[in-house]
Amino acid sequence: MGALTIQAKIYASIGFLLSIVLVGFVAYGAGRDDGAKIERASWQKKEIIRIDAEKLAVIEADEKNKIQEQERDRALKIEREKHESEKSTLQAKYQKLIDDSRANRISGGLRVPKTICTEFAKGVENSSTSGTLETETARLPREVEEGLYRFAEDRDQIILDFESFKEEVRISKCFAE
Repeated sequence: MGALTIQAKIYASIGFLLSIVLVGFVAYGAGRDDGAKIERASWQKKEIIRIDAEKLAVIEADEKNKIQEQERDRALKIEREKHESEKSTLQAKYQKLIDDSRANRISGGLRVPKTICTEFAKGVENSSTSGTLETETARLPREVEEGLYRFAEDRDQIILDFESFKEEVRISKCFAE
């Protein structure tokens, strides 16, 4: 019985030592896991703070860009309105010039020197307000005169449209100046 008791004591001692070692490993592992969790939580907190700071910087930059875009749009609108005003003024002056030239053309018409068109000058009108002008020039036929004026008006409108287009390109900054 004594040997059994010693044997039981040895097994009990070994079991006790194993349980102490097991508890030590569990405690060590739990402590290590807690430390890793604490470290991970600290890192995540820092990462969240960094991400929030970046979001805030992006939001501020976006707001600044929107303000700059609104200012640029306002300036562009003002410049376009100014351009339209100048264009309207020029068109009014041009129309007055056309109207005046038509009024003058009715009285004397378009005339060319007789020296450059002797064959043509034989069959054209010779109405003039001045005696020397009548002998030296010939009035163009009404159809030719109207065709030339229409051609000049078309050309002037094309030039006006082209200049307006160039101004719009300049205002919009489509190309480097």
